[in-house]
This record gives sequence, structure tokens and C-alpha cells, in this order.
Amino acid sequence: MDGGGTKTQALLIDRKQQLIGEGTAGPSNPLRVGVETAVSNILKAVNQACDNAAISRADIVSGTLGLAGVRRSDMKQRVRASFQEQSRIKHTNVLTDAEIALFATTLGKPGVVVIAGTGSVCLGMSGEGMDKHGLSRIRDIYYLDGLDRK
Repeated sequence: MDGGGTKTQALLIDRKQQLIGEGTAGPSNPLRVGVETAVSNILKAVNQACDNAAISRADIVSGTLGLAGVRRSDMKQRVRASFQEQSRIKHTNVLTDAEIALFATTLGKPGVVVIAGTGSVCLGMSGEGMDKHGLSRIRDIYYLDGLDRK
């Protein structure tokens, strides 16, 4: 699942890691639209993906939601609880959209990803000095005009 301030995209992958269904819906950044609207749009995308794959939502055994607006742990927990209650998908992981983009780009190896969409973020991962999740946020910002705004 990839959800942001503009749209939500769901991909269904089978046990062989083959894409079997896709779905899209409206925004799912809970800071912009609220937790319930975000989860509602996530479920719409999931349902559409299930329809396209000709499977039931009950067939889904786990899910990873990569969403903008869930950097705070309390927001991750609220989204996860609401999603699990409504979807009945017990094994659900909620990450930021930057975290899933970084892993999709680097496949777990050192690297950097920049997202410039409705919102923007830069996230990197290195072999040294990582936090408990193996991630390092980019802290220095360099402006094109050369002015230091720290």
C-alpha cells in the first residue's frame, strides 16, 4: 500500500511475489484527511485490488501500509488499529511512505530516496550509524540561494 495526500495505491502480491491485483482510491494521509477517511480510502483501494485479482479480502494474510503522515508512533497505532478492525487483516505493518520507497529503491542496501509529491521528504540508509530500524533521516538542508536557514 502506498498512500499520500493525493491518492492511495494498493498492490496485491501472491506467495510467489507476483503482482495479482491493483487498486486506487483517494488520499490516505491521516494528518490531512483524518484517520477514518484515510482508512476508508485504503479499504477502497484494497477492495478494488481484490476485485481485479478475483479474490476475497478474507484471502489476504498480511499487509504493509506505507503512508504519508504516520511518522509519529501514536498515529501509526491509530491507523493500524482502525485498519485491522475494519479489514480483519491481523498481520498489518504501518510505515511511512518514505520507508517503503527507500526499501523498494534500495532493496535494503545503503541508499537515499527523495519523495517530491504532494509532500516531500528525503530518507537515507547507510551501513553505519543507523537507528533501531536501520534508517537515518537527512538532517542538513542546502538551499539553492546559498542562505543558511538553520
